[in-house]
Amino acid sequence: LYITLSLFLRVCQGVTGGVIDVVAFAVTTKLFPSNVALTTSIVETSLNCAIATSPYIGAELYENVNFLLAFIVPGAAIFVVFLTSIVCVKDVDCRKADTDGSSKGILTDPLIMFPAWHCAFSQTLLNFYIPILAAYTEAEFGKGAVFAGICLLVNTAGIIVVAPFLGQLMDMFNPYIFFFISAFFLPITYLFLGPSYFLLGLVRSSPTQLLVVLALIGFEMCMACFPSLLIMYDIYKVRYREMPQSAQNLITSLYCTSFPLGAFIGSVSSGILSQYLTFAQSTMTMGLIAIAESLVLFAFCFAVRKLKSTMKNCDEAKPILRP
Repeated sequence: LYITLSLFLRVCQGVTGGVIDVVAFAVTTKLFPSNVALTTSIVETSLNCAIATSPYIGAELYENVNFLLAFIVPGAAIFVVFLTSIVCVKDVDCRKADTDGSSKGILTDPLIMFPAWHCAFSQTLLNFYIPILAAYTEAEFGKGAVFAGICLLVNTAGIIVVAPFLGQLMDMFNPYIFFFISAFFLPITYLFLGPSYFLLGLVRSSPTQLLVVLALIGFEMCMACFPSLLIMYDIYKVRYREMPQSAQNLITSLYCTSFPLGAFIGSVSSGILSQYLTFAQSTMTMGLIAIAESLVLFAFCFAVRKLKSTMKNCDEAKPILRP
């Protein structure tokens, strides 16, 4: 019975988490159309804060207080947030209007879809090393799960610390610049994760080296993922001038879907490659794939630039998000 209820709880957790993500992004972009990147980074930062702290809180409740509190406390917190939302948050109408246009062309437009795919690929890189990191640190440094947890905490801290700051900059400047920068630095940094064999003359594996590389990956991951929603909105408005609510909702859901999709692909590919390759070999393989992905991203940026050059009244330096 316990296993059955646990599986049911995990399914409910996944469904409600997905619904809340889409609603959160849809509402924040509706309320703050001029600060899409900033609100996106804040929502993502809150998620990463929860991921970083909740395992520790759950372990403390389970081991030192009471087994049931590990379920009661999160449930009560969610219920309080639910009541607060009903009482304090004004209604935001994100429904499709009767005269709303269609979400035409989104799923078949490679320029609109590519940022979501790139976000998913970046999440694949982020989640690739998580399942195999503890085994690597144990074999390489003689440090087990505790050190691996510290490494992942540093990785998450790299995202949490810089995300709001970068989000503000993305709203102020061209978000494609951050996309471009991440495509250059993220694959290079990933090659140092192992490090790759052809980099052994430059750097040796050490606990400090691993912590620094993971912190940099967290920083660069913000630049790779957070501009995606803003860029998808921008390209749609360049093509069709007006963005109906149905199109905004669909784009938002595609952006949110990219995160669990990338996490799934990263975890599965990690399990497969780790059966045949060492940590350094597997991360090098993913780094080389990331280089190929970056070449596609560079082509994407030039394609968007060409699109905007053919459109009248199109300001490439600032995304078209305002009515």
